[in-house]
Amino acid sequence: MKNKTMVIIGVVVLVAVVCIAFLRYGVSKLTSALFSSKFPPVTWGYEPVQEIASRNQETLNGMWNSFREFMEASKVSENPEDSESLVKVGTLVLPTGAILATDLNFVDDNFPFRRQVMPGKYSVYEARTAQGKVAVVLFMPGQKPNVWVIADAFGDDPADLKKTNGLWGISVDSSVIFVDAMVCTRQSSFDPRPIINQKTSSVVVDPRTGANVVCVNLGGVGVCKAYWALDEAGQAIALVATDF
Repeated sequence: MKNKTMVIIGVVVLVAVVCIAFLRYGVSKLTSALFSSKFPPVTWGYEPVQEIASRNQETLNGMWNSFREFMEASKVSENPEDSESLVKVGTLVLPTGAILATDLNFVDDNFPFRRQVMPGKYSVYEARTAQGKVAVVLFMPGQKPNVWVIADAFGDDPADLKKTNGLWGISVDSSVIFVDAMVCTRQSSFDPRPIINQKTSSVVVDPRTGANVVCVNLGGVGVCKAYWALDEAGQAIALVATDF
């Protein structure tokens, strides 16, 4: 009888704790935390950056030349429907310099990039070029790429990265977002509705640091390829995501 009473008390306490947690944090955050296939930043193991040069150096240089021509001609527009000029989408705030590029509605589908940049605020652009549509996070304006390397993410298999049709890139079902990976790695980390409703292209996810999500529309469903533009010293000039 005593054991039965203890079991009943234990069940009541457990139900009470669960109810309080749901009331405090909400259903979406708890279910995301319990069932997400990704892990918090603290669980990422050490994985060295893979310095693998892209096979598309000429195509990427052509894209970059078009981008620079837009910049130098000051053909920067605030209208995302303007296909004849470069569009500044927003300013990405990176308090730690770790970057996650992922899908607006499926944040958990991608891992952060292994390479990091200096913390700071960086302009994000969209452009249509002869090579295709691109998104550019610009770290060092005015610099010229010496080499383009694959933007490898945690979990990427180096063997896949070296293949012509390797399975790597940003899995996309709607639009691509950039965000500091130490602030946001889960869908529950922010509310995408203002972006979905086309009220803004940026949402603050951490008021303390100002870290935000910046959304770009590369169109289509599938995998977007991402590359780092590096200078002669191996420093990142830009991060680009492409639909080609």
